[in-house]
Parts: sequence; C-alpha cells; structure tokens
Amino acid sequence: MADKDNSSNELESPDDIFDDIDSTLDELHEDLAESATLIGQERERFSGLRPTWQRLSQESTNDLEVANIYLSGLRSLSAFRDELGEVAQESQPAIGRIRAVISSTDSAATITSSSSMAFIPGILVPDDLTLPRFDRSSGTIQALNNIDPSLANTYKAIREVLYGTRSDPERGALYLIRQMYDHFFGKLAPDEKVRQSSCWVKKDGDKPYLITRRERADYVAHTHVSNPTKIKRLIASTDHMLDVYHLLNKAHARKSLDADQAREALREMHILIEEWLLSFDQ
Repeated sequence: MADKDNSSNELESPDDIFDDIDSTLDELHEDLAESATLIGQERERFSGLRPTWQRLSQESTNDLEVANIYLSGLRSLSAFRDELGEVAQESQPAIGRIRAVISSTDSAATITSSSSMAFIPGILVPDDLTLPRFDRSSGTIQALNNIDPSLANTYKAIREVLYGTRSDPERGALYLIRQMYDHFFGKLAPDEKVRQSSCWVKKDGDKPYLITRRERADYVAHTHVSNPTKIKRLIASTDHMLDVYHLLNKAHARKSLDADQAREALREMHILIEEWLLSFDQ
C-alpha cells in the first residue's frame, strides 16, 4: 500500500478515467444508434422507390424529353449509389477500430480483477453482461434456427434492442424475450399434440381446452429429452421460469420500469432458455 500511496499524486483518479470512458461510450452509442436509425429509414424509403423504377424500366416512349427525364433520373440514382458506396467504404476502418477497441474490454476486466486481488484478496469483480456477447452466442442462435429461423431472428433482435437503442431499451427487450418464450414452447409443443398427451388435462369452466405454460413445458421436457435426470431438472426449474415470465409481464405496465429488475429478468430467462436447449437430445 505504501508504494501505491507514494505514487498516487502522479496517477489519475479511477473515477476520472471511468467518467471519460462512460462519456465517450455514451456519445458513440448515441451517434451510432441515430445513424443506424437513419440508415434503416433510408433502406425503407428506397425499398418503396424500387417498384416504380422497375416499372419505368419496362416502359417505352418516342418522346425524347420524357426519355431524357428517365435517363437523368437514372444517372442521379447511379451517382447516389456511388457516393453511398464511398461512404460505406470509408466507414469500414472506423468500424474496425471500434470493434478492436471493444474487444479489448476483456483485458480491462482481467486487469481489474488482478489489480483488485492484489490489494483486496478474495474480492469478486462483477463482469457479467445482461446477455452474452454476440460472438459467444453462435451456438444458441444455431439451435434456435434449427427449431425455427424466426426464433433465431427474435433472439438476435433482443440484443439489438437492449444494447442498440436508447429509448426505454429494457421494455422493448422484455417484449421480445417474452415473445420468444411463447414461440419457443409453442413451436416445440403444438396444441393438438399437447392435448393428446398425458401432460394435459381438460379444464373446468369456459375454457376446457386451454393449455397452460406448465403443460407445454412438461410436454417439451418429456418429448425432447430422454435422460430422466435432465427431465426432472427441467421440470423442477419450471416454477422459477414461470415466475420470471410473470416478471416479464411488467413490460406491459404503463409506468416506468426498474431497469435493474428488468435486466435481471432478461438475464434469467436467457439462461433458462439456454438450459433447455442444452438439455435437448442431439
């Protein structure tokens, strides 16, 4: 500690460093999120313009002025395409540098851990993200894609909404993961098959053919997993999974969300879905 104290006057405050990092990341996030929104907007615009030009390309005319209007318009589109291509090409080095810097956060976490343990043995350094980084999710994406490609797309959209947007990202991500949950079990446990199984019982009241989420989960466990121990574990986790599902319903409430609680629900549901995927027979 003495050496650290003696050199402290020459060192920056960790708070100052983290303030700068947070400010820079926030500025980058805001700029890139806005740029992504503008690019998505223009993709939609040009998708709408394309059919008109497809039709124009099939028309014929003997009017030279009309033909020139078409040709000058086509040249303008071509010039825009070339300029856009240049911008895209020029942006690649910057995007590459951003990715390289972001990938170095792993070393930042390691440095934090080793530095803290040197002074405070046994300290636990938190380094968990709400959702795993994209490059560590390829197995989950592939498993969901094998069930239904739209499931994999929803899974990817959850991350894009949570980390890529700035306006109430937790609410949007909660909606999506709730949708993925229902789609996941609905796809693996179709209504008619569940009703024909021993996992389902006819209900009293005005909805006799209702299928509960627990019944779907039981059906999936018994039809997609052969190992009895795994089946028992998955069924035992169902109560907790449904509790988390009900927490996801808070996304529907017309009030502000507790961001920390929402992210914990997202993390829990993601882990549970992965647990089910890893338990399925190959």
